[in-house]
Amino acid sequence: MAHGSPMRVYYAGLALPLEEFLRRKYEALERAGVEVIIARDFFEPLPLPRPDVVHFEWNGGAIDFLERDDLWELPTIVSCRGTQIRVRPHVSAGYADQVRETFRRATLVHCVCETVREEACALGLDPEKSAVIFPAVDVEEFRPPARLERTPPLKLLAVGALIWIKGYEVMLQTLRLLLDRGIDCRLEIIGAGSERSRILFTIEDLGLANAVTLRGRVPPSMVRDAMARSDILLHASLSEGISNAVLEAMASGLPVVTTDSGGMREAVSDGNDGLVVAVRDARAGADAVARLAHEPELAARLAGNARRTVESRFRLDAQVERWRRVYQDVAARPRVKGAT
Repeated sequence: MAHGSPMRVYYAGLALPLEEFLRRKYEALERAGVEVIIARDFFEPLPLPRPDVVHFEWNGGAIDFLERDDLWELPTIVSCRGTQIRVRPHVSAGYADQVRETFRRATLVHCVCETVREEACALGLDPEKSAVIFPAVDVEEFRPPARLERTPPLKLLAVGALIWIKGYEVMLQTLRLLLDRGIDCRLEIIGAGSERSRILFTIEDLGLANAVTLRGRVPPSMVRDAMARSDILLHASLSEGISNAVLEAMASGLPVVTTDSGGMREAVSDGNDGLVVAVRDARAGADAVARLAHEPELAARLAGNARRTVESRFRLDAQVERWRRVYQDVAARPRVKGAT
């Protein structure tokens, strides 16, 4: 990096279109003076002048680019976000060895929470090579709305890809239990994915056709609108780093019920800024939702505390400043001979 020139970071191994949290991060980095360069495919040559840092936002992306020696010769960061550390090594043959190779080659390995760092270290990551930077939320974009008086039914919201890891079948069982207890509620699900058919079958199987709306993938503005009109966010993941949707709901002043998966307890303190229940426990989820439905003062207190938690620990501007400093530090490190 020439003196006075902006830091140039090359992001490789990304799926397009970009996930929304990455789009927000990159826009904020550019406002902070970092030049963001996105690789469109495997064979795209490095731009000139060469980037200061190469960043793989996903373990799988780093694996896909293991044969691009020209990238690994530069200062390199690999991010660990949850599923690709907590699930893939147990279900994909040879994957753990490939992850270990990316750890060996990387200048720094970023983990989204302490839980993911611990699991990455169990896979072979040198803890001295790691750094934890939490996910983040733009607290100006996600804000508590002017709350109107709530009217029945209780409006539940879930946001996330329609994949088995997100635990939607358990969530639907929770909804069935709530309705059987006489709690008038509806569930809106925002997201798309490979499990849509399975979820539709479960909705029919449990007799929930009139209680669930599947929105599919929607623009960010519709996510914000859904959070503004909802009463509770449900998050039933079986595996997680820290959920961006949960942080966005917390910033929006929406009470959260989340499973104790991955690093979620690093973001949500049970009884303080949300309710945390056991993984795969539909009854515990129903108990938590019913508690919030019957105790509006508790729901309001959790929502207020959640907003303060995000403002103090998960702000996008603070995350971007941390990333800017990490990029500068990594770019200045000498490459270890034999790293590739």
